[in-house]
Amino acid sequence: MKILQKICFVLLLTTFSSVYGGSYRNCDVNGCLMKAEPRDPLGQNNLGYKYYKGLGVSRDYKEALKWMRKSAEQEYSPAQTNLGMMYSKGLGVPQDYKEAVRWYRLAAEQGFAEAKYNLGLMYSSGQGVPQDDKEAVKWYRKSAEQGFSRAQNNLGDMYYNGLGIPKNYKEAVKWYGKSAERGRAKAQYSLGSMYYNGQGVPKDYKEAFRWWRKLAELGDPKAQYNLGVMYDKGQGVIQDSKEAVKWYRLAKKGYAIEQEEKVRREKLGQGVPPDDKEAFKWTGLAAEQGRFAAQDTLGLRGNSYTESPSYGAKSKKEFDIPIGLIVGSLFMLFLVFQFSTGKKEQYEQEEKVRREKERQEREQQEKVRREKERQKKEREEKSRREKERQERQEQEQSRKKREQPKNSNEKNRSYEDVLGLSSGWTKSDLKSAYRKRCQQIHPDKWKDFPEDIAQRLEEEFKEVQKAYKYLSKK
Repeated sequence: MKILQKICFVLLLTTFSSVYGGSYRNCDVNGCLMKAEPRDPLGQNNLGYKYYKGLGVSRDYKEALKWMRKSAEQEYSPAQTNLGMMYSKGLGVPQDYKEAVRWYRLAAEQGFAEAKYNLGLMYSSGQGVPQDDKEAVKWYRKSAEQGFSRAQNNLGDMYYNGLGIPKNYKEAVKWYGKSAERGRAKAQYSLGSMYYNGQGVPKDYKEAFRWWRKLAELGDPKAQYNLGVMYDKGQGVIQDSKEAVKWYRLAKKGYAIEQEEKVRREKLGQGVPPDDKEAFKWTGLAAEQGRFAAQDTLGLRGNSYTESPSYGAKSKKEFDIPIGLIVGSLFMLFLVFQFSTGKKEQYEQEEKVRREKERQEREQQEKVRREKERQKKEREEKSRREKERQERQEQEQSRKKREQPKNSNEKNRSYEDVLGLSSGWTKSDLKSAYRKRCQQIHPDKWKDFPEDIAQRLEEEFKEVQKAYKYLSKK
């Protein structure tokens, strides 16, 4: 599948090079030059871009700077931003951070989101201005509120690290989320980490897995490694050693390709002449891993610091494409589409089975948990009742022990206490005391009482009857 994708990608690249490459090298520079001469800021900026990238002409940073400056002096904000970038990197001009800040500020004051972001970078790093995290946060926020994904990611970083603003994981998650939804890889990785560690959001391995999987499928080695760990430990997914090994291997391969891309970028930065064969080689590796940074470096995508130039319609003479090449490319596209559709259906089916299995496991775990809780409550309730019963028995035994007379005199005194008689009582006092006690604890009064209280009153009533009989004989 990957070899098929590489072949198809190279064929398409060749086709598009036939369409656009010739015009870049033969006539588009002249067309831009014709537009740029009458003080057209868009044409001047596009011409500067061609010299910057070496499209149709030899790469010439000084010439690029010249045309970008002409456009920037007409207050064209993308050109002002590009000019600031040239000064910041020292391309075609001695490196001058203060001049870079000046041009960024001019573009930012016109509301250009990317310039605001770059101005935030300068304040964050202290280049051309005193280092000031609060000012960096201010410009990042302005750019982020316009939907610029890199600024949204950096604002999330500032909240996460507490730079220029109080540390706030919830706000960090908010801005990482906005940037991640716009496809920013760094933000997607950071958002996955927040969910994995439970920072600013409840810990959620499934959500972490979802964000890291998006990156892993695009070839990000760190995300691929994290996916391997999650499959290895069964975090957010069913434990699967085979899947873990698969992602570990892809991560290892991805790290190797990243290192090769880094060397290639360094060579390009040193002015190595373009080489189509080398470009195809590295582009194929980048496409296989989904590494957009490599495509940026080789000029296959728009430069991250500049606005993509606009070109007019091409005349029929400019389109000189072999029909066989077009048909072959379309056929390869059809094959890739058919294969990927089948893979997608297979993946969806596997995903459906996985989710159903996870649902059943969750239900089983919940059922076991509820049963354990029920048994625990039953044991606790039984233990409580048994404890109460033992306490009542001990209290009753203690009371009987206290009331039990040791001899005849003590027995008389005990019965007198039961009826509430004082010493020197008469039979009249005895009858009066007996009636009074009966009125207090007669069975008719405690028939609706709880069982334990009724039992105690019944015993007390019997004791009163026994005391009256005993004392009546005296």
